[in-house]
Amino acid sequence: MAADFRSSNSTTYASRTNTTITAPSGIVNGDVLLLYWLVGVAGARPSPTPPSGFAAVTGSYPFTINDGSFFVDCFIWYKIAASEAGDYTVTHGTGTSQGFCSANSGGLNAQPVATTNSGTGTTSTALSVTPVADQSLVTFIQTDWGSTANNLTAPTGSTPTFTERMDTAPLSFVATGVLSPAGATGNKSMTNNCAVGNPWAAFMVVIEAAGAAAADLSYARSGKRPRPYAPGLAR
Repeated sequence: MAADFRSSNSTTYASRTNTTITAPSGIVNGDVLLLYWLVGVAGARPSPTPPSGFAAVTGSYPFTINDGSFFVDCFIWYKIAASEAGDYTVTHGTGTSQGFCSANSGGLNAQPVATTNSGTGTTSTALSVTPVADQSLVTFIQTDWGSTANNLTAPTGSTPTFTERMDTAPLSFVATGVLSPAGATGNKSMTNNCAVGNPWAAFMVVIEAAGAAAADLSYARSGKRPRPYAPGLAR
């Protein structure tokens, strides 16, 4: 079964205590819910608590960009949908926050995997990911330090072909694409709204299609591949 984007909702980038994101429409039990949340502060940085049932996507979180005095902490969480009811609230102290939540169908009931990258300047580059299952879903996420204009364009190319999912809530941009056949996506870049020297963060998250086997995932995540089986060889 192919993994695919179903629906999403997001918030604006605004000062608040706690961030509530309206639940994506049409959630079905077994959907993989993906939640991206960030907070920007000049002082003490709040420690967020994700909504009930959400856990960190594999990677290094929080992922922080800063200019030496103002910090933006980025988090990616996931949950396998099960009788969902109501909206999703990230609990945190006061800060300027933004959130995005998507419901994604056909995904493996397992923890997604992400790559993380950051830099400065007008081009945001997310590092390559390698799904092991055909028709897995790749989500591209970037946050920039620049203007809040809604004028960004998803990375081009066909590995996968990305469709914009969020550019209506300034600061962050999200796009998704289904990759077929499975294989390395290569690094993906887009023009952002940063001024020269300003920081950005970029991520690619893989939700494996339900056809992926647990053994394949463990090999992929360890960087090793299984040896071909032949009679007489120890397995």
